[in-house]
Amino acid sequence: MPYKDPVKRKSAALGYSRKYQRSLTPEQIARDREQQRTRRKSRSKEQRRNEHLRKYDLTSEEWDIKFEAQDKCCEICKSPEPFGRWCTDHDHVSGKVRGILCNKCNVMVGQSADRHAVLIAAAFYLLRYREAR
Repeated sequence: MPYKDPVKRKSAALGYSRKYQRSLTPEQIARDREQQRTRRKSRSKEQRRNEHLRKYDLTSEEWDIKFEAQDKCCEICKSPEPFGRWCTDHDHVSGKVRGILCNKCNVMVGQSADRHAVLIAAAFYLLRYREAR
């Protein structure tokens, strides 16, 4: 192994990858993209789901149980519609799954960078400018 240090090894691999990408002709790039598209389509929906859940150390059954425990709705807004797709929300430090969110709520949490103070300030902001109904 040329580099024992994982940071140097990753950096070297990125350098090789970039050098290879620059050496490709437009025809080779088009061929590679088509091959990737074909490989992606050949995987079943269940395979793609399991690959995604593996990142969170969850099985499909565990995800289904968690979603069922939330009454099959977003844990934040309680909407039964995902507004795109259901998202597996997780703590970016510990990696622990927190819950299943609709796409809108997942984006909101992600944009706040998991900072509670930002979300609380946003809630107070909305309350302050709420029009009487």
